[in-house]
Amino acid sequence: VHADVALPTAIGMTLGFAGDLFMAKLIVQGDSHVFGGIGAFGAGHIAYIAGLLTLADRLGLDAPAPRGVALVAAWIVGAVCWYFVVLRGAEDKPSALHWAALPYALLLSTTAGVASGLALQEAPFIPAAFGALLFLSSDLILAARLFNHAYFRWIDDWVWLTYGPAQMLIVYGLGLGLGT
Repeated sequence: VHADVALPTAIGMTLGFAGDLFMAKLIVQGDSHVFGGIGAFGAGHIAYIAGLLTLADRLGLDAPAPRGVALVAAWIVGAVCWYFVVLRGAEDKPSALHWAALPYALLLSTTAGVASGLALQEAPFIPAAFGALLFLSSDLILAARLFNHAYFRWIDDWVWLTYGPAQMLIVYGLGLGLGT
């Protein structure tokens, strides 16, 4: 009955796992593992967005104001974070990876914006919105380490403590939305 929402959600989770395998260098060795991770996680977010929009359409949650405001705000946050965390870390000339991080940041921001737009209309989507924001936070920590060589105690633990709950909250929030 809910296959049109469950399938893209399951695909998003599966692609997230593939992204984890890329980032752990279990699929590709060397520096190209990051491109693989970005590709897998990005495709997963496209699947999440498809699931969120399908559910929103089914529930009639298509009010343009909350959707538009949340999406534009999320894009601004994503672009500003990309600039400060990624681009300003470029020593001389930004690399292809620096520029690839911009559409990826905007894609993550789109997930957060779509989920937040739904949360503004229906409370059951609040966990999904929070999860999408946590996912963005997790990747900002990774980007700070990758592009700016940032390091603090337990940095990898903080990545996992934001990423794991992020995935769970996105899926849980979609499940709650199915119940509305």
